[in-house]
Amino acid sequence: MNAKTQLLLFSFILICSFTFSQNNFKVRIEISQEIDTSKLFIDYFDGKGTQEPKVKYDKGIVNLSAPYFSKYAALQVYYNHGDVYSASNFFLTARQATIKLDINTDGSLKMAKITGAYTFDELGRKQMDEYTRSELNAIKSYTKIFIKNMDKDSVQRKYGKLSNLLTNKQLQFIKLNGHLYYSFYHFGTSILERAERLNPDTLNNIFEKAFSEEYQKSYEGTLFLKKILSQKSLKIGGLAPYFETKDIKNKNISLSEFSGQYVILDFWASWCGPCIEEIPAIKEIFNKYSRDKVQVISISRDKNIELFNRAIAKYDMKWIHILNDNEMIEKFQAKGVPHVFVIDPEGYLIYSRDEMKDYKGDLSELKKLLKEKIN
Repeated sequence: MNAKTQLLLFSFILICSFTFSQNNFKVRIEISQEIDTSKLFIDYFDGKGTQEPKVKYDKGIVNLSAPYFSKYAALQVYYNHGDVYSASNFFLTARQATIKLDINTDGSLKMAKITGAYTFDELGRKQMDEYTRSELNAIKSYTKIFIKNMDKDSVQRKYGKLSNLLTNKQLQFIKLNGHLYYSFYHFGTSILERAERLNPDTLNNIFEKAFSEEYQKSYEGTLFLKKILSQKSLKIGGLAPYFETKDIKNKNISLSEFSGQYVILDFWASWCGPCIEEIPAIKEIFNKYSRDKVQVISISRDKNIELFNRAIAKYDMKWIHILNDNEMIEKFQAKGVPHVFVIDPEGYLIYSRDEMKDYKGDLSELKKLLKEKIN
């Protein structure tokens, strides 16, 4: 796809963002007394991106109302109870919805009642899970091994292989069942988040052939297309996405202020084992080069501010920190962690952890590149 075609498509996407109408969802969530609300997290996809509302609990009741631009607002409720991590997922409309949540005997979250909304299973997830059952079981059975041994290369490779097998099987299902809304939603919000491991042309072909014109031209459809086009340019040698944001000290940060410097962008989280393993390498680079040569910016996916601050202090991370900037995360397709990029003094990407497969933890390829460029 040439630059002129990409410019026309981005122009179309920009125009669409002003023409699609919005609706408002309203949902009442009734939470059992058995649920520890301090371990409950709620977000929703509104067609523009994932939003994290400020939730107020009133005697076990949460009332949420917000605009959305997609066919449905996708509500997700997560619960972390000890070693048990679970979620309940719903598609909301403009109708008033009521959801009652309880817990199973193993401490996981369960839906006790629902009116005025749909579960993910009702709109296609159940069919996808049945189609990918063997791949889901394989990755589920290996997850505990991965969590305990994620610092081992062999374990990471096997987990990555299992994840790729699941993704490929899901894409097969999507190509056969593009009429299901869950196929469309999962493609845009899950598959495309792992797009650095997939061919953008392949994704674009699936987008055009699997989904109806109605889906393609919907608000979220234009967003998904933009992600595919962004992935085409988010490669080594391409121009880096421009960003403006604020750091944790509320200081304005923008790419333009680092002109003439190499900028390392480290997308991480305090709960991410491979991220923590790479901190010594990033610290080594930070200490080796002066600030007029290299800047380090860490963008955290943490939701728990206390754990985030504790990790920064524990690992002596004295560089720039940004917390949960969803726009920046979207631009760099970095919802999964870790992700590491390097932008050169002219604004071009010269390093991508995934593209260069720099997975050993010591970021040896990154160190080698900087040594060649700076020394």
